[in-house]
Amino acid sequence: MENDKVQHLRNEPKIRFSEFRDDWVNMLTGDLLEFKNGINAEKQRFGHGKSIINYKDAFNNEYADSSNVLGLVDFTDNEFGRYSVQKNDILFTRTSETLHEIGYSCSINEITMPTIFSGFLLRGRPKQDNLVSPFSGYLYRTHHSRNEIIKKSSYTTRALTNGTLLSEVIVNIPKVEEQIKIGSFLTALDMKIELLQKKYENLKLFKKGLIEEIFKELRTEYPIKKLIDVSSKMFSGGTPKSTEKKYYDGDINFLSIADITKSSKNLYNASKRITQLGLDNSSAKVAIPGTMIYTMYATIAVPIITRIHVAIPQSVMAIHFKDEIDIDFMYYQLASMISKIRSEFTETGTQGNINSSIVKNLKLVVPHYERQIEISKKLNYIESKVELLSSNIEILKQFKKGLLQQMFI
Repeated sequence: MENDKVQHLRNEPKIRFSEFRDDWVNMLTGDLLEFKNGINAEKQRFGHGKSIINYKDAFNNEYADSSNVLGLVDFTDNEFGRYSVQKNDILFTRTSETLHEIGYSCSINEITMPTIFSGFLLRGRPKQDNLVSPFSGYLYRTHHSRNEIIKKSSYTTRALTNGTLLSEVIVNIPKVEEQIKIGSFLTALDMKIELLQKKYENLKLFKKGLIEEIFKELRTEYPIKKLIDVSSKMFSGGTPKSTEKKYYDGDINFLSIADITKSSKNLYNASKRITQLGLDNSSAKVAIPGTMIYTMYATIAVPIITRIHVAIPQSVMAIHFKDEIDIDFMYYQLASMISKIRSEFTETGTQGNINSSIVKNLKLVVPHYERQIEISKKLNYIESKVELLSSNIEILKQFKKGLLQQMFI
């Protein structure tokens, strides 16, 4: 039954399948769903038994089915009766370190085996047959729904939500037939993204294996030299005082480790900016396009080639190579050494750093220039395929994000 607190207006999304004309209806979530907390089982019961949907399963997926539920736990028939999930249920993340990660939805699609849900989740079970999966999983992840959920959540030492708070969230829903059409369309788009993601991961693994094989063979044929011996210039930078606002939000790109870890071979963007004053009053130095940058702190031993002018902090080393050295060849060689460097210079479970002396003395195989170029061309071709797949995945994700804003109210 629709609640009197909700103002009913004629609603329809900006993008809609042409065969549907009926109004969407504003409803309180409490009129749609009945909530229950999940099971809090002892640690020793996990890892074997039957299926359980855990926090990450719900957080990472708009809908759950037998293919993406991987957790196992021992549970009794009585517990199954209390904590079971069934088609069209919706799970919500109940707690998080930040408000922006609270209340993520995951609707239950097709579950073929007995499955329960974790105590870090809330189950919303439809009171009627007017809300179906996977539409409902997408519905509660729209910009409007996310804002509603966040506003109605609480925060002390952690962000929290519960059935009472979620019941106050207002959503807009069409008739079931339109929900089914929207859900089918969006799951088809998700399947395309997932397929491209698998191709991307497989190609990255192929590239990694090929690079390791190439450089292992080269080391038996050509001389080994130190990095400093093939470099014409090496320098690190610094960071302007974070307390001085006048040093930040200027026109000069300023590199962070995060910019490197979310990029591939080439750096095209920096997430931070500093002012000329910040550059002048710190040890930060500007690396020009075509400079190799190598990480020394936190996420160590990662090479990247900057394609922009960017000021660098003390956590990285900028490297210019001599004329007879191909920078692409050196990028692939340094990339092939990441695991070796990390295992050699950091302890298990710790965040390690390396210093400039270690970087300068890294041992590299150096074939003649023509051989370097030959190898670079082969690997650059594969790298271009990797970057194209990555770009296509991001385009589809942005397309989906736009659809979520325009196919829902």
